[in-house]
Amino acid sequence: VRLNCETHLKANHFFANLKALLFVQMFFHEDIYRSEVEQTATALQRELGEQVLGDYGHFELSTAYHAKFLEDLLDIRCLLDNGLEANDAFRLKKLSSTIDNILPKMTAWSKAMSHRGEISNFSDGGAALPAPLAKIMKFITAHYPQLLNDISLPIYLTTDKTAGRILDLTYSGYTVLENSMSKVILDNAEFGAKVNPGHGHADIGSFEYSFGGARLVS
Repeated sequence: VRLNCETHLKANHFFANLKALLFVQMFFHEDIYRSEVEQTATALQRELGEQVLGDYGHFELSTAYHAKFLEDLLDIRCLLDNGLEANDAFRLKKLSSTIDNILPKMTAWSKAMSHRGEISNFSDGGAALPAPLAKIMKFITAHYPQLLNDISLPIYLTTDKTAGRILDLTYSGYTVLENSMSKVILDNAEFGAKVNPGHGHADIGSFEYSFGGARLVS
């Protein structure tokens, strides 16, 4: 994996490569691997800074690959839980702290961009790649309940109980309008990540509409 990292594709491909490397380096206890742990943790930290946007959306702007990224973060967080004692390294602790900070907010982004737990279809969003959002939430509840207090996105433009609320995901380019029964998600986003626009489609300006949780326009 180390010799064949997908640096030419970058984005979620390269992040998954780094995750695999970290698992190998922390699972095997030979010095040749353990000496590389902090280097990989530093690379993961750098990718988090690049791939997680200011509103906690994933920079490829795909709802499905955002959820896949969430799964990767949970995998890494579980690995660190079981490996920090044996690898008492500053970079690992910093990576763990960063994941704890962004994971609940990225989960909130997924919730905002879903219809009653069903991921919206923008930019390969219909791809059956990630675990259902309910499964991700169940896992966080079981293993990281302390993070649930922070599963929110405090960037609503309006929270009027009668008119509903508008959520402006400025960095991702999506807008969510919802009240107790209806939800509209508007795609104002760019085509995709500039480094890898592979999940971009001709859906800019499109929208999804659900009523009572049932998706009527997609």
